Amino acid sequence: MVEESSSHTAKDHAANQPKSFFPIGHEPWRPQVHFTPKRMWMNDPNGMIFQNGLYHLFYQFHPDSMIWGPMHWGHATSRDLLKWDYHDVALFPDKDGKIFSGCCVNDRNNTSNLFESFGENNFVAIYSYDCQTQGLAISRDNGFTWEKFKDNPILPAIKKNFRDPKVIWHESTGKWIMVISADRECHFYTSNNLIDWTFSSSFSGGCTDGIWEVPDIFQLPNQDGDLKWVLIISISKGSPAGGSGVQYFIGDFDGIKFHWDENLGTKWLDFGPDNYAGSTWCNEPDNDKLYIGWMSNWTYANNVPTDPWRGCMTLPRKLQLFDNGSGLEVGGFPKIWPVENIPKVSTQELNFFATDGLHQTLSLEVDGRLTGHELNIDFAERLFSLKRPQALSSMYESAVMPLVSSKSLHLKLIFDNGLIEVFDIQTGRGISQVSFG
Repeated sequence: MVEESSSHTAKDHAANQPKSFFPIGHEPWRPQVHFTPKRMWMNDPNGMIFQNGLYHLFYQFHPDSMIWGPMHWGHATSRDLLKWDYHDVALFPDKDGKIFSGCCVNDRNNTSNLFESFGENNFVAIYSYDCQTQGLAISRDNGFTWEKFKDNPILPAIKKNFRDPKVIWHESTGKWIMVISADRECHFYTSNNLIDWTFSSSFSGGCTDGIWEVPDIFQLPNQDGDLKWVLIISISKGSPAGGSGVQYFIGDFDGIKFHWDENLGTKWLDFGPDNYAGSTWCNEPDNDKLYIGWMSNWTYANNVPTDPWRGCMTLPRKLQLFDNGSGLEVGGFPKIWPVENIPKVSTQELNFFATDGLHQTLSLEVDGRLTGHELNIDFAERLFSLKRPQALSSMYESAVMPLVSSKSLHLKLIFDNGLIEVFDIQTGRGISQVSFG
């Protein structure tokens, strides 16, 4: 039922896939606690899954160039979400096309009938080809080697932009659910076996300024412990900071159709310009819902002045629901805060109070050195802005985040050698911003 992967072998790219990597300090812009490829181009995170104490991160990877090109799946694992080990390229292009974004699930009950038995090591990857068809591959060893399904593709292209499947198990209906982008909407499919899929519904709303990409759907508890469904959609343009961003919708899902609580409106997962194409891990420990995004923006991603690598990820965030006073929102904080005393990494807490003035400005310092970032708080308008020193595009010089309180603001910041992530401690609202160059 499966076929071997492309004739390419791991040896073809051995030079680009080292083992046991902790970022190198002497490279001018190499982050120390944000994931980066060792070499060459990286964009979307793919196929995140947790198993046997390991967080697996697959990612869009071009092993032969510093700019976007023929996509593969790179692969890295971590036990602490800070230090990562690199592994061989997981998926290579084949006769059906290049390997675009997708997901991984654990088919422990062998619903696909592609494995010899039940087991926790039964990984199934479902991904897009560049021709907008959907493929499947399996791994019997926790994601370290892969075999592609002999009858790929499992789902044909129905639109020009039809890609980025995310698959979950829906307990109450006992079916696999796929959500997939389709131009400026997403489609839902159901399956009993991960191979044969039946269309069930579509959804559109919110911002449709750009093509929808990389959908994800999951549950989060509210403050009363009741579970709500969250649907996230990356969009190529139209975000609050400009260009690429991640919007989300809160509502209910019955296994067939997503019912949006429209009174809550369209929300944004991050208010900075550099958090895109993010998704959540499958099979997270402690029932956490962990999210990671590509920390860049398609407007300037190919021009970021890093070498010999290009592309980085946000810190993995534990998502949560909070009440902003008029309804629910999604916030999040890093699952693991970086440890202290890592060169070129600074973690800071800043507190602001309206009694000190309704309008306040602060220049950010790290280790006694001005970084060039400017923080502005407007309690009267309930707005916070972060201005970066050198905008990679003049259109996205500042990011603006709304505030819940008109009286105080408590921030936690992580500065990592050209990357900055800012979190409102009261809500988990965040800003992700790249300041290379």
